[in-house]
Amino acid sequence: MDEMDDWDFIDALNKAYREADRASLPDREERRVAFTSAFGGYLRRLRLAKGQNLREFCRRNAYDPGNWSKVERDLLPAPSDFVALRHLADALGLADSSPQRATLFDLAALQQGRIPADLLEDEQLKSRLLAFFRLLRGEKPTREILQQILKKLEEA
Repeated sequence: MDEMDDWDFIDALNKAYREADRASLPDREERRVAFTSAFGGYLRRLRLAKGQNLREFCRRNAYDPGNWSKVERDLLPAPSDFVALRHLADALGLADSSPQRATLFDLAALQQGRIPADLLEDEQLKSRLLAFFRLLRGEKPTREILQQILKKLEEA
């Protein structure tokens, strides 16, 4: 398996999502499953990058190998408990401020159909989520909103 960095992985997810969208899947649930099943694969890549096979990783971190295999294959959901996710990130050696840790937490939230908690803590961002959701659904933004976006991009 070729090694992927987080950006390559996100690009692959976006491509898969676009292909699923183009395939006109019959309902939103199937598209959600196609997109959110990424948690287990990402988790597996992180474990392998650490150089540990499944049994060794589970033994060192007191996980059940049978259940863990199911998590990595997205047959069981990502942990929903913050403490369990933090323990998992620590077991994988992910630093608190690393993009890999953030991606792990984000993918867990997406798999559970939640918005990542740190995003909801940002009042300014939270106020813009409604417009973002409309954009994702294919609703066209107003000219005023497009101008605001362009202005923000120019400032960045």
